[in-house]
Amino acid sequence: MQYILQQYLIQCINFYKKKNMEDVSKKIKKIRTKLNMSQERFGNKIGLSGKTISAYETGKCMPPLRILEKMSEVYNADFIQLNSDKKLNIEAKIRLIKEATTEIEEIFIN
Repeated sequence: MQYILQQYLIQCINFYKKKNMEDVSKKIKKIRTKLNMSQERFGNKIGLSGKTISAYETGKCMPPLRILEKMSEVYNADFIQLNSDKKLNIEAKIRLIKEATTEIEEIFIN
C-alpha cells in the first residue's frame, strides 16, 4: 500500500513540475513574440543561441534560475515570481498529499 501511495505522490510531483515548465515556456515565447524578435536575436541579447531559446519555448528543457534572472533583467519580465509562486503552490499540494498518505496508512494499519 505504501508503495502505491509513493508512486502516486511521485506522479503528482512530476505533473506539477511539467506544468510549471509549460508556464515558463509559454511566458518566454509570449515575451519574445510581443517584442517581435526572432529566437536568435532574443537569445543573443542574453548570451544564448536561438536553438537554446527554442528548447526553452518548446519545453525540451527548463532554463536555469540564472538564465531566468538574466531574462528578467534584460526584458523586464517577472519569471522569478512565476517560479516562486508555482513552487509554493506545489509544495503546499505535496504537503497535503503527504498528510493524506499518512492518514490512509493509519486507517489500513489500525
